[in-house]
Amino acid sequence: MTSSDLDARLEEFLDELKSKGVDDRVVKPFNDLVNLGADENKLLDLIGEEVGEEERAGVKALLASGSSGTPVGIGGWMILPLIGLFLTPLFSARALLVDIAPMFDSEVWRALTVPGGAGYHPAWAPIGYVSFGANVLLVAGSLALIYFMFRKLAIFPKGMVVFYLFIFTISMAEFLVMKFVMADAFPGMMDELQSELTRGLARAFVGIVIWVPYFMTSQRVKNTFVN
Repeated sequence: MTSSDLDARLEEFLDELKSKGVDDRVVKPFNDLVNLGADENKLLDLIGEEVGEEERAGVKALLASGSSGTPVGIGGWMILPLIGLFLTPLFSARALLVDIAPMFDSEVWRALTVPGGAGYHPAWAPIGYVSFGANVLLVAGSLALIYFMFRKLAIFPKGMVVFYLFIFTISMAEFLVMKFVMADAFPGMMDELQSELTRGLARAFVGIVIWVPYFMTSQRVKNTFVN
């Protein structure tokens, strides 16, 4: 947002104060201006100069009491999904290096993807490519979202919704492929993976059910990511 846009928002805010007075509704636009770069103390001083000292004191009291019910900033329940977001690039990078990269060793790849190989199955090649691409996207996407979060960009909540939908889609696809495509060919492997795949799918489902609605409707999210 440019300085001219900020000035326009500020002028609109002051006009609203002059015409309607001070009540709980002024806290959200005040916090929006602060999130956009306005200095809180200077903004309060400007209210005193342009509107009146009584209004300045009223706004300051509302901010101190928190009576507006409009939380702003990173905190509250938002901390929980953000912990997962920060861990995602670490776990995805580990999966790339430890679980996926060894598949592309020439001897291992031939054994898995060439007919007659010791572990051949026609699904191994697409599984390898999709797994590699998905984890690269998770690393890049989570780092981009972390950047959006620190900049408090309005795209961040939408990005988090896409992030959870992507994780759920990948988890569901992995579960279905392993259970209905690979299980008959490699029953021993499926026995070992069953619980891990189920836990991963359950975590992805929680993200869809809880955090997607949160990032779409939370007042804290709307008040925080405004740039």
